[in-house]
Amino acid sequence: MKTIATGIVCLFFCLFGSVTLWGQSKTDTVHQLSTVNIEANAIRSSPTGSTTERWSEDELNSSATQSVADLLNLKTNSFIKSYGMGSLATSSIRGGSAGHTLVLWNGVPIQNPMLGQLDLSLLPLHAMESVSFTKGGNSSLWGSGAIGGVINLENQSDYSPEPSISLRGTRGSFGQREHQIKASYGGKRVRATTRFAHRDAENNFFYFQAEGLPEREQTNAEFFQRYV
Repeated sequence: MKTIATGIVCLFFCLFGSVTLWGQSKTDTVHQLSTVNIEANAIRSSPTGSTTERWSEDELNSSATQSVADLLNLKTNSFIKSYGMGSLATSSIRGGSAGHTLVLWNGVPIQNPMLGQLDLSLLPLHAMESVSFTKGGNSSLWGSGAIGGVINLENQSDYSPEPSISLRGTRGSFGQREHQIKASYGGKRVRATTRFAHRDAENNFFYFQAEGLPEREQTNAEFFQRYV
């Protein structure tokens, strides 16, 4: 009996061992997959339900002496709370406060880290090449602070070898003066651009007080701004 059992065990291993060796002798099939490139931009796409308005450099040149607050006030239906020339200007988009509007410069948030908001009158249009404005809740894409909308300010590099310089100047009511200078120099690999802006006004206008009272001149409201 012991001899018969030993023979059965040897026969079992011989049969199944040969099957295993035969299975390992097959050559594996290799499938060559095509390369897949995944790219993502710092400026995210707008989700469904939001609208984006863009202004190119050519469109901004006609309003180069104005600020971002003036652009949004004239070109969009959003409410920009402004307290006059040289005063604070903040946004109120879709019922949100100024802290609910995210302001980006080349993809980097530039709001005050203490207040979470920014004075839009301090952003001259001549300092950028394009502006985009997205209305709607975008906190899932941009993070906190983008509940009302997103204002994105962009600079685009121009590597043309020719140097360039541009000068602008305007005069307005109540002693308002604006001067702007933009100079660029470089080559195909390196480019340097310098911008300078000056803005001031006496802001001494007359306003109505009440019936029977003479008009009063606004004093101590002059302002002076300079950007480099």
